[in-house]
Amino acid sequence: MFLLLLLLPLSAILQQSLGEYPGIATDLPEKIQKEIVDKFNAIRRGVQPSASNMVKMKWSDKAADNAKIWARKCIARAAPQEERFVDGVLCGDNRVRSTYSTSWLEVIDLWNQKSSNFKYGVGAIDPRRDIYGYTQMIWHNSYLIGCTVAFCPAEEYKFLYVCRFCPAGNSIEEIATPYKEGPPCGDCLDNCEDGLCSKLLLLQWAWVNTDTVLFICSVKDRESKQLTMVLLTFSYYSVAWSHPVVLLPL
Repeated sequence: MFLLLLLLPLSAILQQSLGEYPGIATDLPEKIQKEIVDKFNAIRRGVQPSASNMVKMKWSDKAADNAKIWARKCIARAAPQEERFVDGVLCGDNRVRSTYSTSWLEVIDLWNQKSSNFKYGVGAIDPRRDIYGYTQMIWHNSYLIGCTVAFCPAEEYKFLYVCRFCPAGNSIEEIATPYKEGPPCGDCLDNCEDGLCSKLLLLQWAWVNTDTVLFICSVKDRESKQLTMVLLTFSYYSVAWSHPVVLLPL
């Protein structure tokens, strides 16, 4: 049963006009944003088996704005892909409906409960039960998070909680291994913050022939914003991702 915690005061709701949308979605206070980020990072840090390439999450106002656009439509299903792009990057989608206003910690716990049906390397233990809310939370390179809650007065479930995870996870081909198994920060020993990777590898250019794949990439420090160019060479064909991946030791 949901806790009754009023995130949307009635006075604030009454002061707003619904306009063209059936619901009202608001920006979350910085305190709540931090609470959400800290909770997600705690879950990512605590995965079993442990992850060697799990990236530390941070809040994204742009991702939250994207979530807000969808949430105020009061549609419970996932937004179509074309409506989940943030700065050209496709983002993942988690949702919860409730008849009551509840805490974000409880919302996240609902997604986390799906871990009971997930086994690393296997995927869903019972394929009839959903795991995607959980696997999206622990997808290794989904490092930007933005969330909102909408009040939908005409709906039976009057509160709709929506989060965007960028870049999107839940690739069907990799759903059983949403991260790389290994010691915490095993793939980013020089860029580790409390068991999570803090630097990202951003693809800039790639050239492919029959023998070699060359990547010219920039290593971006999330704190200093400094970019360093890196040349990676592979002797086998590899698919070049356009979204951030974890910085690997060279």
